[in-house]
Amino acid sequence: MFSSSTSPLKKNSIQTVSLNHQKYPVRVEGYGPFVCFSIGTGTLIPNMLSERFKETFTVYATDLYWDQDYKLPHPETLTIEQIALDLQFVAQQLELKKYIIMGHSCFGIVALEVAKRDPHVQGVMMIASCPAWNEETWKFTKDYFDKHADAGRKANNEKRHAHYELVKKPTDSEISLTVYTRDSAKYWANYEIDDKTIENVWRGLVPDDVIVNHFFARFYPSIPLRTALRKSAVLFCF
Repeated sequence: MFSSSTSPLKKNSIQTVSLNHQKYPVRVEGYGPFVCFSIGTGTLIPNMLSERFKETFTVYATDLYWDQDYKLPHPETLTIEQIALDLQFVAQQLELKKYIIMGHSCFGIVALEVAKRDPHVQGVMMIASCPAWNEETWKFTKDYFDKHADAGRKANNEKRHAHYELVKKPTDSEISLTVYTRDSAKYWANYEIDDKTIENVWRGLVPDDVIVNHFFARFYPSIPLRTALRKSAVLFCF
């Protein structure tokens, strides 16, 4: 088991961190003994956490510069490596000594990048981090997104799905990954992100097509989502 030396905080509080002379809010949810760092969609993910989860974890959630109120003047300079380094620096400011990092969709990939660099990361939670989904997964995600996402993210999501209509073989790893890496990061923020920024963010990330195709196109779609979620409720206290 693992723990953190972070000082106890009251449930539902706000902390502030600084990054490149800009201050960013970090939402704190829960009061559990284990620390969870939720990256990206920081104001969205905590809404789905059950009381059992909050009893188990203290969750630190932030959007950083993916929120319109804090967006960067030159986001085209970002890379996935820089995002990972920024998040590691935020974790250091929060004094997260041993923690689980959690990311939704393509932020799950970013979470893995942070885990590679930060020895304090004890585990990774990836929520819906896949380029090819089955029908049940789409329905579950859409229902939750429609209920909780703000207007900016919904507008970006509509544009993103317009691109997906062009994909004829969504289970083909090469096509799926091309579309996924090109468009998914546009969904990170509640404001529109240009194509040049997206290209820079994903530069240097080369997934293994064979593994991706086997896992996401064959293994993952065969999993009954509701059964898996019920098991997750036991394992992760959702």
